[in-house]
Amino acid sequence: MLVDWVVREGSIVLSWWLVTTAIGITTVPLCIRLFRSLPDYGITLARVIGLGLVCYIYWLLATLGFLQNTLGNILFSITISTLISIIGYFTGSRSQLIDDLKHYWRHHKLQFVLSELIFLILFIGWAIVRAHQNELRSTEKPMDLMFISSIMRSNNFPPNDAWLSGYSISYYYFGYIIAAVLSMLTNVSSPTGFNLYVSLVFALVGSGVFGATYNLIRKSTQDLSTETATRRNSVIVGCSILAVICTLIIGNFQFPLVEIPYETGLASDSYLSFWNTPERLTPNNMPQRDISTWDTWWWFRASRIINDIGLDGVAIGAQPITEFPQFSFLLADSHPHVMSLPFAIVAISIAMSVIFSSGKLDNIVITFFCLFVGLLIFLNTWDAPIYFGLVVVCDFLRRGWGNGRLTLTASDAFELTSFVFKLVLGSVILYLPFLLTFRSQAAGIEFNSIYITTMPQYFLIFGPFIILLGIFLIVEAIYYRNIINMKLSAKILSIFFFSLIALSTLFTMFKWVFDNEMSHTVSPDSINRTILILAELLGRRVSGIPTLLLILGGLSIVIGLLLSKRHENEYKKISLYWRTKYFLYLLIGWALLLTLLPEFIFLRDVFATRMNTVFKFYYQAWLMFAITSSVGFYFVLANREIRKRTVFIMTLAVCLVVLLGGLYPVFAIHVRSYIETGRAVSNVTLTLDSGRGFTNNVDDYAAIQCLSDYVGRDEAVVVEAVGNSYDPGYGRVAALTGIPIVMGWAGHESQWRGNTYSEAAGNRVADIATLYNALTWHETEPILRLYNIDFIFYGHTERNIYDRAGELKFRDNLEIVCQRGNSYFYSTQHLTS
Repeated sequence: MLVDWVVREGSIVLSWWLVTTAIGITTVPLCIRLFRSLPDYGITLARVIGLGLVCYIYWLLATLGFLQNTLGNILFSITISTLISIIGYFTGSRSQLIDDLKHYWRHHKLQFVLSELIFLILFIGWAIVRAHQNELRSTEKPMDLMFISSIMRSNNFPPNDAWLSGYSISYYYFGYIIAAVLSMLTNVSSPTGFNLYVSLVFALVGSGVFGATYNLIRKSTQDLSTETATRRNSVIVGCSILAVICTLIIGNFQFPLVEIPYETGLASDSYLSFWNTPERLTPNNMPQRDISTWDTWWWFRASRIINDIGLDGVAIGAQPITEFPQFSFLLADSHPHVMSLPFAIVAISIAMSVIFSSGKLDNIVITFFCLFVGLLIFLNTWDAPIYFGLVVVCDFLRRGWGNGRLTLTASDAFELTSFVFKLVLGSVILYLPFLLTFRSQAAGIEFNSIYITTMPQYFLIFGPFIILLGIFLIVEAIYYRNIINMKLSAKILSIFFFSLIALSTLFTMFKWVFDNEMSHTVSPDSINRTILILAELLGRRVSGIPTLLLILGGLSIVIGLLLSKRHENEYKKISLYWRTKYFLYLLIGWALLLTLLPEFIFLRDVFATRMNTVFKFYYQAWLMFAITSSVGFYFVLANREIRKRTVFIMTLAVCLVVLLGGLYPVFAIHVRSYIETGRAVSNVTLTLDSGRGFTNNVDDYAAIQCLSDYVGRDEAVVVEAVGNSYDPGYGRVAALTGIPIVMGWAGHESQWRGNTYSEAAGNRVADIATLYNALTWHETEPILRLYNIDFIFYGHTERNIYDRAGELKFRDNLEIVCQRGNSYFYSTQHLTS
């Protein structure tokens, strides 16, 4: 079966590899210019940099009206990108491209070969997984497919929102542009492009993490002799591969510690109460040892570990999302938080490049930093402030080292301020066309003292890294006990921590007590209510103390090491080894801070909970933890003064983490690929083209494909049934073809458009119901003209939810096109305006 798939679709996979490799090659000169301070010159990021630059140029020129959305103009954008890359390189102080490439190959050819091999294995490997499990009907994959299809079909940018005719996409959609551009370049359908893009991102993340980890470790050896550095090559490569495993392959500890005991009936009431995870609070009444008979989608539970309880004592509906990369790729929703991962690695590499740079960063380099760090605004807006902050702190550390005791001179302070100004302003200018049209549901920052993450839950989520980084930080604290500045660290953390406590408590009191209970009158009942709420808040905060102590303990060591008590002159001549160490400490601290903040604040959105804040912050923390755990392991192995017993314990911990975390993908991929698809009991054709199974109705699919060919590249508007979000029976014409429909998933449109939704949507849902149900033509025709409807779809869904008698008026007045069985479209194109 696999051989047959390779024969049928292997060329498609090969074409994506060739196209992305070619685009990557064109941007190698630019990578060398931007990342000259890194050992590999950023060449492992060339594909990501290339795709980002090409698609940015294409999007910008198309949005400004200089280009239309065509294959020829994509090729034109690749040409422009290549010229920019070459010009960018030769505007630097060095103009010896061949010499640079020779130097890179001489010193890093093993890393290059392995990174390319990792990319190829991950890309082909996950393409095989997606060929086995290619469904696009579940969760929010129809939404992702709609965006890709919309971009592929739109003649101009900004691209049409195919779920709201007459409007452009109001979402951070750059990742979908990349998927659409690659699909157009390789001439594949949007469903096929969807599955290939998931596989591509999987590979880009793997090779990117490998390169970033290699660069960080290898940089620490550049002060050593060539012979010593060469001897450590195998250890460096091994730890870089470990980073790939920790990032992409392993899962969290929910599966081995909760799911297996629950499903097999081994878990008691007290055991499950200890972990306190949603839907796993009481023992399983029907335990099963055969994994094929476990709960449907048991693997999904690993992404919902935190159990937030409201003040009324009831679990909230919008529970925090605790995704990690392996889960994301297994689920295969092509969402912004997944598509931005390769560019988050680029941002980490930019921060690394800044901290290792000497002298002033020139404006051309800063411009490209604006382009690629700023790109996160367009990819996954949540990530932008995280990495802007990281880059700025790295520039502060770089300047501080030259002055002693991490202080800034007036000149350095001015240059740092100038750098921040250029970075922010440049990013805003470069992405202004997007920002002007973007509408968000975000409604400001809200303080949180209601919801807490318990220590068991935190351990289930980040257990692999608590173990690895816990050992590393303890070893570092002991080894550098003479210089670690714990007193200053404690002062800084105390001020920060108690400020968060005070602000979150005061805000909650105001919101839940004064605003709701005591706004008009003060009574004994309201005072008692106030006391009860304060007692409840205090109790919750006390129950969250172990988690806070763990995070603050890690932060205290990190800050103590960053502010270590060194002589002023030691800072001025700080070695590359210590710069590497400081960047490692900073990245650990940054990740810990991301997991601390949702305990006190969250971004208010339509869910009014910390669901998305936990989700977005924890996801980036996982990436940073995975890289730093592997680099920390290297430093334990490389330090000859550390006892062998400690090295053995750390090595054993790595093996334990990989073993326990590796259970999740082994079982989950098997279930997803064979049990859920029915391949365990029957032969099901492997394919990346999952469009035919999207509608669950062969006549609907055939009629929709017919309409796509019938319309071609012309503008058109279709009306189809409107119903619940997350149901692929609605919005299917738009998802498969990109042809705009009057209304798709209304719930999602309201999330994307925030307070502008009501104006944009108007009475569309009610009008569509009237359109289908009305019995007379005079009720129908004004609606057709109001929304400029060209085609009316009658398929499986429409006949199930609308009055069938309402179809008679269309039969009497309109022509049927693209009929396939009982599914067809009525055309209104003969109606006069």
